[in-house]
Amino acid sequence: MESFCKFALNSFGGVVSNIGIAANNPTWYLCVLLICYILYWLMIWFAEKQKITPFYFFVLGMFIGIGIGSFGINLPFFNGSTARGYIGFFWGIILNYFLSSELSKSKIKALSFFVLSLCIAAWLIDADELYDNFSMILVYLIYPSIIIMMLTSKILNWLFNRKIFGILGRISYEMYLWHSPIMAIFAVLIYLINYHPNYTYCSMILFTVLVFIVSVWMYYRIEIPITKWINKEVSR
Repeated sequence: MESFCKFALNSFGGVVSNIGIAANNPTWYLCVLLICYILYWLMIWFAEKQKITPFYFFVLGMFIGIGIGSFGINLPFFNGSTARGYIGFFWGIILNYFLSSELSKSKIKALSFFVLSLCIAAWLIDADELYDNFSMILVYLIYPSIIIMMLTSKILNWLFNRKIFGILGRISYEMYLWHSPIMAIFAVLIYLINYHPNYTYCSMILFTVLVFIVSVWMYYRIEIPITKWINKEVSR
């Protein structure tokens, strides 16, 4: 009952303190994403009402996330769980602003390549000294540079625009959502039969294949029919 109440209160998304076992990343992701979307639409609504650009509010949201992490704040909606979401969510929106701007793709691509090259050089020279905050370097420099280079590359765009990659991408989201529940089911079964498995690379591969099969079934038999039904109801 306690776990149910905490989930209902969005606790794993940072509303109240998290004491217990969450469903790994999916629970955190869904809860924090919901909070970020609510803030996003509130920012847009307020900006339209005041007739100003919401861009400044998005920047503010990102810096709030940075401040929460930097000062170790642990309050409802202002703690480590939500801070990661605020940083990633609003930094992504800010990046989209730049990608949608009038700057040429060649300049953005060149800048991303330059930043990525500097990060690699810094890591090779002295990783411990220069990468004292590796997670933030990944979020603000390395990941965006890789993403921008992929988005602005004609070859990579041609490759990843193939239908198969779109299907695999949608199925991978199902894998992200369902790998933890499947792990929990296995843990319960192993406990009930008092079995002590020997975890190997082979067992990891077999588990991944199982999760992939379940995800394919969930995508085609659950997600697609529900999506079609929702679209049909909305279009009425």
